Amino acid sequence: MALNYSLEALIFERKRSIAGIVPDVTIIEEHTDSVTVTKHPVDTGANIADHAYKNPAVVRCQFGWSDSSRLINSLLDFSIFKGMQTTADIYEFLQDLQKKRQPFALRTGKRYYPQVILTELRVSTTAESESCLLVDCTFEELLVARMQIVSLAPEYQKDASKTASMKNGGQRNPIPVQGAFRS
Repeated sequence: MALNYSLEALIFERKRSIAGIVPDVTIIEEHTDSVTVTKHPVDTGANIADHAYKNPAVVRCQFGWSDSSRLINSLLDFSIFKGMQTTADIYEFLQDLQKKRQPFALRTGKRYYPQVILTELRVSTTAESESCLLVDCTFEELLVARMQIVSLAPEYQKDASKTASMKNGGQRNPIPVQGAFRS
């Protein structure tokens, strides 16, 4: 007999979780990692592509929970689902995660993301899935910049208030260029 995934995860210490909540089943798990190459047009010729940066990872998952497994798990003293008896409780928890817009940890079968935001939450219910919760979640990784304040040495601070003086650049007159674009 197979255990439902959340009970199996507790017993066998599986790591998959959404802010501490373990799904009964993971149907789809898609990880997207991308890099953007900057492109800058030059006077003539092709774009110059001289820099690249990593975009935050995006994870799309489809999870499932069953009302029957919630009832079993809520009766166990060691269960993280204590007090969550229905799939409606899980759905409300996911909605709260999204409303708060606070980062949380996501652990999938493939990766650990220490800080993600739940950006999209989609639930479908059919006649066959009335007693379960099937939810499509999209998570986006937060890449947090670290800031450090550095004091400038006193010998470099003395001239910090000085700026260059303004100079008269003379009179300038536009000269029309043949074939130039006009607006």
